[in-house]
Amino acid sequence: MLLHGAGAAIAGPRGEHPTNQSVIALSLLFSTYVMAGGLIAAAYTDFLQGTMLVVLSVLLVPAGLNMIGGMPELQDRLAPGFMSVMAPEGASEGNPLFILAMSLLGLVGIVAQPQS
Repeated sequence: MLLHGAGAAIAGPRGEHPTNQSVIALSLLFSTYVMAGGLIAAAYTDFLQGTMLVVLSVLLVPAGLNMIGGMPELQDRLAPGFMSVMAPEGASEGNPLFILAMSLLGLVGIVAQPQS
């Protein structure tokens, strides 16, 4: 089911690639990762994804801002609260109890993270 769902997502709404071909490609990719060594392959994948995330963010954010007319146009299109760094007045995400709870969850959750 996981492969079929991922294959359907890769095939996309336009249906450029049949879902079955995407499932076969994903199966080959996963098999290659297993044969390459599991965690080592995951480390390479994380490195590649991290690099692509940084590079594409550096490329896409300025391109997107340029397409809409720059930062002033973005500020005009969005509500004032979207440009604020802090939570809006009365939001539950900004109160001290929320911050304390999320900090404690992070500290407790780090124990469950895989360590090398």
